[in-house]
Amino acid sequence: MDQRLRQCISCRKLIARNELLRLTVSRDHQFSLDNRPPLQGRSAYVCRTLTCLTEALKGKKFQRTLKRAIPDAIVENLTAQLKGITSL
Repeated sequence: MDQRLRQCISCRKLIARNELLRLTVSRDHQFSLDNRPPLQGRSAYVCRTLTCLTEALKGKKFQRTLKRAIPDAIVENLTAQLKGITSL
């Protein structure tokens, strides 16, 4: 069980890393949405709720954390993934 804590960029709660969604930007500016072992680059963590994702997007918290704009395709992928999780 992974007990490494990370902070949600939206609600600022400390939560176990494996319970959060992670968006990573590599050094060659490629975006990755996964929860595998950390990739090289900047990462932002968000709770697996539409509320936290919506607040993070509205407040441009991903852009501030990752220091670059988030492509629309990544936003759509995040939203679809969360909708799939919450509908189970």
